[in-house]
Amino acid sequence: MILDGIDIRRLRYFLTIAEEKHFTRAADKIGIRQPPLSIQIRQLEETVGARLFTRHAKGVELTAAGIVFEETARDIVARFEDAVTQVRRSTDQLPENRLVRLSRSQPGTRIMPNLSHPS
Repeated sequence: MILDGIDIRRLRYFLTIAEEKHFTRAADKIGIRQPPLSIQIRQLEETVGARLFTRHAKGVELTAAGIVFEETARDIVARFEDAVTQVRRSTDQLPENRLVRLSRSQPGTRIMPNLSHPS
């Protein structure tokens, strides 16, 4: 399946590079090192079967394929974010879908009752 190598994270990486027009600046913005970002984009290009960027000494620019891909990638990421927002809003209203978060108890406080049987 063609989508096996594409996920939202890779699309976001691609879009950040397209915005920054530079791998190192994009990596800094994302919070990862540049070499792993380059690998992710190379894998994305292999999956789609086209070069998405033309690399230059001072940065990158989108190829014709990259321009086409950028529009669709933006739409996919926006739709994904909308879907997540809608799901969160709808499930917040349902008690069975709420997550229970436990925090550390204070010393001497029991979270669970003593379940041992008296002798």
